[in-house]
This record gives sequence, C-alpha cells and structure tokens, in this order.
Amino acid sequence: MLLCRLPLAGYCRRKSRHLVGENASSQSGQFTWINCFDMGTGSMACLAKEGIKSYVYNIRAGHLSRVRQRAFEVAYANALAEGKAAKIAAKEANSAGVKAEKQASKKARHI
Repeated sequence: MLLCRLPLAGYCRRKSRHLVGENASSQSGQFTWINCFDMGTGSMACLAKEGIKSYVYNIRAGHLSRVRQRAFEVAYANALAEGKAAKIAAKEANSAGVKAEKQASKKARHI
C-alpha cells in the first residue's frame, strides 16, 4: 500500500504544480493563498493545497503545545517532589518543556 502512495503523491504534486503553473507554485514559502486568485484553472487546486497546508500546520502547532504542556507538568511535579521551591521548579520545568517542544518539532517535520 505504501508503494502505491509514494508514486501517487508525486503524481498529484506534479499535476498540482502543472495546474497552478511552475512560476506560481509554492516555492520556499513565498507563495500565499492570495496568489491563488488568478481566475484560471489552478485556483481551486491552489486553494485546496493552501487549505490543507494550513490545516496540517494547525494540527502540528496543537501537538507541540500539548507536548510542551505535558513535559512542563511532569517536570514541575518531579521538581516539587524533590523538595525544590515552586519558583525554581517552575523555571526548570519551563526549560524542560521547551526542550521537549524542540524535540517534538524535529520529529513532526519528518512525519
């Protein structure tokens, strides 16, 4: 099944780029949804692509936020259990949350 998905994804990518046009296709983040309104055949394909991209980024941001919050809660509880002051525990837990978020961000880019 995976072997069928990869060529299909490449085919869809080529077709979308063909419909939108090579010059107007998303390259290095300079393309926005406003550029989709060329009133040509690629407008719908472009809007669908940009909508999906926004949806995926939203899911990714929510995932990173949950990972950071969970890491903060665990580190904070552990620091308090060790007998540290609340202010110091919060500071350490915050840095642990940032580290967990960075690690999750790296993993999320590869999915």
